[in-house]
Amino acid sequence: MKPLTKTYSGRFSLLFWLSFLVVILLNLLIWLYLNQVEQEFRAQLRDRLQDANQMLGRLMHEYNEDVNIHLLVPGDNTSLEYLFYRQVFEEIRTSGTLQSIVLVSPQGEILISSPDILSRHTILSFTNSPQFMQALNGQTVVSEIEEFEGERFMTGYTPITDLDGFLLGILIIEAKAGYFNILNTLKNNLLLFSLLNFVLISLIAFMLFRLVRRTIRYEREIRDQEHLVQLGTMAASVAHELRNPLNIIEATNDTIRKKYAQNTDEMFEYIPQEIKRLNALIDEFLRFARMPRLKVEIIRLEQLMERVKLGFPQEEANRIQVSLPDDDMHIHTDGNLLQQILTNIVANALQASDNEQPVHIRLEKRPKGRLLITVEDRGAGIPPDRLDKIFEPFFTTKEKGTGLGLAISRKLIQFLQGDIQVESEQNKGTKVSITIGDLS
Repeated sequence: MKPLTKTYSGRFSLLFWLSFLVVILLNLLIWLYLNQVEQEFRAQLRDRLQDANQMLGRLMHEYNEDVNIHLLVPGDNTSLEYLFYRQVFEEIRTSGTLQSIVLVSPQGEILISSPDILSRHTILSFTNSPQFMQALNGQTVVSEIEEFEGERFMTGYTPITDLDGFLLGILIIEAKAGYFNILNTLKNNLLLFSLLNFVLISLIAFMLFRLVRRTIRYEREIRDQEHLVQLGTMAASVAHELRNPLNIIEATNDTIRKKYAQNTDEMFEYIPQEIKRLNALIDEFLRFARMPRLKVEIIRLEQLMERVKLGFPQEEANRIQVSLPDDDMHIHTDGNLLQQILTNIVANALQASDNEQPVHIRLEKRPKGRLLITVEDRGAGIPPDRLDKIFEPFFTTKEKGTGLGLAISRKLIQFLQGDIQVESEQNKGTKVSITIGDLS
C-alpha cells in the first residue's frame, strides 16, 4: 500500500500545482489586459489634452489680433477681454468635459480661469512643476497622471505667443482621470481574488489529500485485519503441527540420554536448547499472528515502569533510567500490551548498549490526552540501509533473534491507536519515539 499512497500523493500534488498554475495564469492574463487598457486610456487622454491645448492655443493666437491678451490684468474680472476669453474657455471646457482651463502669466499669475473659483487663487501650485517650466521655454507638454485629494488628473501646458513670438502666457488645461481609480480598484481586487483562490485551492487540496490518505489507511487496516485473521488461524494449525514433533524429539532425546549419554556429553544438552529456541519462535509467531483483546483500564505510569524494570535482571534494571514529570501520570489503555511493547523496545536498547551505558526512558503528556514515550540509548546505532527494514517480520541482525520483536511491538502500538518512529545514527545511538492515544 505504500507505493499506492505515494502514487495518490503524487497525483494530488500534480493536480494542486496544475490548478494553482492555471489560476495564476488566468489572473496574470487579466492583469496584463488591465494594464493594456490603462495604457490605452492614458494615451487617449494625453492625445485629447494635446489636441485641446493646440486647438485653444491657435484660437487665442487668432483672437489676439482683435482681443489683445496684453490687456488682461490679474484679478480684473470685468474687462471686455476677460469676459470674451472667459466665455471661450467655458464653452470649450463644457463641450470637451474638461476639469479646468486656466491662462496664467509667465510669472504664474492667473489671468483667466474656468471655472471662476480658480481665479480666487493668486498663484496656482502647478506653476512650480517641471512641465510649467518647459512651457515657459516654448514646449507643449502633458504631465503624467497626478493625484490630489483622492482624485486623479492629467494636465497639459501650452505656451501662448504673439505674432512676434513674445510669450503672453501659459495655457493650462486639466482633465479628470477618474476611471484610473476604477482600474486601480480592479487590480487590487484581482490581487485579492488571486490570494483567495490560492488559499481555497490549497485548502481543498489539503482536505482531499487527507481524505484519500485516510481512505487508503482504512483500506489497508481492513486488509491487514483480514490477513491477520487468516494468519492467526494458519499459525495455530502450524504451531500445533510443529509442537507435537518437537515434544516427541525432546522425549526421545531424554530416553537416549538416559541409556547412552555420558555425563560430559554436550550433544544431549544442545538438542533441548534448540527445541526451547524453536518453541520460543513459535510463541513469538503466534503473538504476531493473533489479534490481541483489549483490556482498557487506568494505568499509573510509575507503576507500569516498575513492572517493566522487574522483567530484567537486576544488573540491567539498574541501567534503566526513567524520567516522569509527574508521579501521578496515568492513561487509559491496556497495561499488559503497553508493558510488552516497552519490554521489547528496552530489551533491544540494552542489548545494543555497552554494559555500563544507561538506557533513558522519558514520558511526556501530549495534547488530546496522548502519551509520548521515548527510549534512547548510546549504542552502536542502526545502519541507514537497515533502518527501513527493522519492522519487517523475521528481519534481525542478531544471531539468536527471531526478528519478530519490533514487528509485534508496532502492531500492538497501532492497536493502541498510536505510532512508532525510530531515529538512529551509527556509533551515537538510537531513539525510539512511541505515541499512544488515551482509550477512555
